[in-house]
Amino acid sequence: MSELEIKNIGPIKYVKFNINKINVFIGPQSSGKSTIAKLISFCEWIEKDIVAHQNKDYITAEFLNVNLYGFHKMKSYFNETSYIKYTSDAICFEFTSLTDFKIELLDNFKNAQIGKVAYVPSERNIVSVPNISSFPMEENYIRNYIFDWLNIKRKFDAENSISLNELNIKFYFDENTQKDSILLDNGTVISIDEASSGVQSVIPLYVFINYFTKWIYDHIEDVSYDKNLVIQESVIKNTGLVKSGDEKIIKNPEFIASLGKMISQIANMSEYVNMDGLDDSTSELVKQIRKLCKPHFSNLIIEEPELNLFPKTQIELVYDILKMINTDRDGISITTHSQYILYALNNSMMAYLVKDKMPKDIYSKMSLYECEVDPNKVSVFEIENGGFRGDETIQEENGLIGENYFDESMKNIMDDYYTMLDYYGD
Repeated sequence: MSELEIKNIGPIKYVKFNINKINVFIGPQSSGKSTIAKLISFCEWIEKDIVAHQNKDYITAEFLNVNLYGFHKMKSYFNETSYIKYTSDAICFEFTSLTDFKIELLDNFKNAQIGKVAYVPSERNIVSVPNISSFPMEENYIRNYIFDWLNIKRKFDAENSISLNELNIKFYFDENTQKDSILLDNGTVISIDEASSGVQSVIPLYVFINYFTKWIYDHIEDVSYDKNLVIQESVIKNTGLVKSGDEKIIKNPEFIASLGKMISQIANMSEYVNMDGLDDSTSELVKQIRKLCKPHFSNLIIEEPELNLFPKTQIELVYDILKMINTDRDGISITTHSQYILYALNNSMMAYLVKDKMPKDIYSKMSLYECEVDPNKVSVFEIENGGFRGDETIQEENGLIGENYFDESMKNIMDDYYTMLDYYGD
C-alpha cells in the first residue's frame, strides 16, 4: 500500500494517508478534493513512468514543470512551504520545488510491474461536443482525457456496446457514421451530443472503467511509437540482451524490428504458458518483457461521479463500479460532494459483512448483489479546514461509515425545518 503526504498545496494544509484500493474524498467545493486527486494521479503516474523506463535519471526540473505544474494546472498551488512525499513498494518521491526534489528506487523496484493510470475529470462531458479534437487546447489533463476518449471509445462498437442498465441505454461507437451513439430502450438511436447532461457525464465513466478494468486485460493494447521505444530500451538495458561494446546494434533497423516483434509476441502470451523448458536467461527475458509490456493493474482517479445524476442513479452507478473493478488488482480514488455515493458504498461494505449470513434468495434479489466490497480495502475521508476530519477516515472500527456521520449530516439539513414546524398549523 502506498502512502502520500501533502503539505501546503492549494487548499490543503496537511494530510497524510495510505492509498487504499478504494479511496473516497468528500467535502464542500474548493476544499481540496481535486488537489488530492491530482496528486494521487501524478504520483501513481510518475511511478509507472519510472518503472517503464527502469531508471529515474531522465526526471528533471523541466520534466516536473511540464508533468506536474503544467499538466495538472497546479503551478499557482505551490509555494515555498509546499511538500509532497509519496512512498510505494517501488519508489520514494519527495518534492519541495522544481529545484529541490529527490527520487529513490527502493529494494522492490526490480520486481515492480507496469500498470495503467487514468484521470477522469469533472469536465468529462466535454467529449460530447462535436469535433472537439479540432479545437485548440493546452497540453494538460483535459486534453489528455479527450484524446484518450477518442481512442478508447472505438473499442466499443455496436457488437461490443456498453450497457447502462439503470438508464436503459447502450453506448457504442458507430464506425459507419463515426458517431458516439446511444441506443434507447425504444430502439431509437441518438448521438451523445443529443443526450441529457447526466447521460453525457456518465457515459465516459462507464467507457473508461470498462476499458481500464476489463478491456486491457482481454485484448492487445494499442501502444504508441514512443512507448514502444521506452519498452525496447528498458528491455535492452535490463536483460543483457545487448552486451557491452555491442551498442551499435541498437541503431540497426532490422534488430529493432525483430526486437519489437519479439516483445509483442511475449507480451501477448498467456501468463499460464509453461516455461519449464527455457534456460534461465531466456526465462528471465520473458519475465522482464511481461513485467514491462502488459498492464498488470489499473488505478483510476474519478472526479465527482455524481455529476448531473438523480440520487437513485448515483447509487446504481456506485454498485456498477464495484461490480466492474477487481479490488485484488485495481484501485480507484473518487472525489464527491454526494452523500448518496457514501450511502451506496456503505451498503456494499455492509453486504460484505453479512453476505454469508443472509439467505441467498433474499440477498440475490437486492440491487447491490455482487457489489460487496471488503471494508478493509476502503478509506473514506472528509476534508475540512485543509485537512482530514479527525486526521483519519470517517469510518468506524468495522470499516463502515458511522451512523453518527450520516445523522449529523441529516440534522444539519432538518434543523431549520423543525424550527419552522413549531409555527406551522394552528
